[in-house]
Amino acid sequence: MSKGTDRRHQHRLERIQSLFAWEFQPDETLEQYHNIRKVIPHIAELDESILQYAPKRTILEFNKVDLAILRQALYELKYTKTPPLVVIDEAVEIAKEYGSDQSSRFVNGVLGNYWDEHKTLTEKVSGMDQQEIFQRLKQIVALIYGHDEGEIQEDWDLAEDLGLFNSSLNGPEEDLRFIQKINQVFHIELDIAEIRDMFGDGDLETLSDLVDLIDEEAMNAL
Repeated sequence: MSKGTDRRHQHRLERIQSLFAWEFQPDETLEQYHNIRKVIPHIAELDESILQYAPKRTILEFNKVDLAILRQALYELKYTKTPPLVVIDEAVEIAKEYGSDQSSRFVNGVLGNYWDEHKTLTEKVSGMDQQEIFQRLKQIVALIYGHDEGEIQEDWDLAEDLGLFNSSLNGPEEDLRFIQKINQVFHIELDIAEIRDMFGDGDLETLSDLVDLIDEEAMNAL
């Protein structure tokens, strides 16, 4: 499913648009702000967090689009159960589409620094068993390739079901982004060329095989 037709993506975008408008007309009584009614009481607190991870600026100096994106993303990270990976990736993608040339890098830096400091030890792969690794891997698969997270199974074939290294279903950009996101989430260093060789040799065929590889690489990194 493309982001343009994803209802959650659309609702997130609408809230960011409302937060952008709030900068110019901050009036809680207006119906247009109904979709950010839960965010508004936290704006001052969210701004404090933004300033902590984006030093040497004042709120007035921020690009208004960047500010709206960061407020929405930080609210989700602090007060919702949306997977952090999804929140940060969505914020960066929206910044690329609607912000300036520097927006996506700036937004990614602020949110990445915030999450690196606030995630608990249980977020680290060294504290995960294989089922937890698979659950996190499902989030990445859903995010990169657009599959329904609830339908993803461990015995899915990487080529036929997922589309990894299958040019008829996906392009090389998605595959590279998939491996990069795995490395980011699990704090490992998979090399896409080596993954491609393992895939070609038949040593890596299913998502279960990929879970085993991530588990092994994570243990080696300890």
